[in-house]
Amino acid sequence: MSADGQGRRRRRREFGGFPADLLARRIIGVRAIVWLAVASVASMALPGNILHGFLLGLALFVFGRAGAPLAARLFTASRVGIVVGSDGILIRGQFVSYSEISAVHYDWKREPSSGYDGDMATLELSISLELVDGYRLKLTDGFPDGLRDAIDEARAAWAAGERDPEVESDAVACGEQTGVGWLRALRDLGQGAAGGYRTIGPNVHQMSRLLDGVRSRPSDRAAAAIVLAASGDRTATRKLRIAAEATANPLLRARLKEVADAHDDAALAEALEALEEADREEHAG
Repeated sequence: MSADGQGRRRRRREFGGFPADLLARRIIGVRAIVWLAVASVASMALPGNILHGFLLGLALFVFGRAGAPLAARLFTASRVGIVVGSDGILIRGQFVSYSEISAVHYDWKREPSSGYDGDMATLELSISLELVDGYRLKLTDGFPDGLRDAIDEARAAWAAGERDPEVESDAVACGEQTGVGWLRALRDLGQGAAGGYRTIGPNVHQMSRLLDGVRSRPSDRAAAAIVLAASGDRTATRKLRIAAEATANPLLRARLKEVADAHDDAALAEALEALEEADREEHAG
């Protein structure tokens, strides 16, 4: 399947809330208007210093810009929102992995229909998750459009994507290496995969399956993408971005995006190390 096809099949779906990154851009846009208005007021208050007033407004905008993503996250967290991803479901800020869910219950009641045939109309009322420890977690009252299908499809894809025992992830494991050392080792591995002199590289097909696997650890997926990119696969980074966009776990999603969007080796090594730490903590919990 193409990377674009995977993106359509595995993208996150959000219900009842605004994506924080989109809201951040909106806040920044409004902020720009506000600070330029401040600049105009300042220029009127200081005759002959229009340029100074504009620079003041611009400085205030830049100073306040960093607060927009935080404001967006706080606003989004205050809303009732459900995010269905390839790895699990984010419910009002609480992430639940599919491995923690034993069943999904769709509760309804029957009421008389308004027709004359005497049939009973089915009204679906709520969705709840039954966890493996027996706890039952209510998602929502009512059925937002597409929510039931999104949950069913995502759980089915996760179940079908059971970890392939033939895909070996030890070759890309961080171990005791630092981010810089890990990055160097992954690239060396990738260059070997491309047929480097006297170098035995990994199976490129297995690396691709590791990157595409919905049950692969996020750090393994990122590492596999780096190996494939070093081997000459120009689609690896795009596939990693798709994997990040499909991830519901907010911390791991952010860390995956940092790896995919890193513009230099220093940033990439730092992002890799942060992803490995977040991944380790998530699986330890």
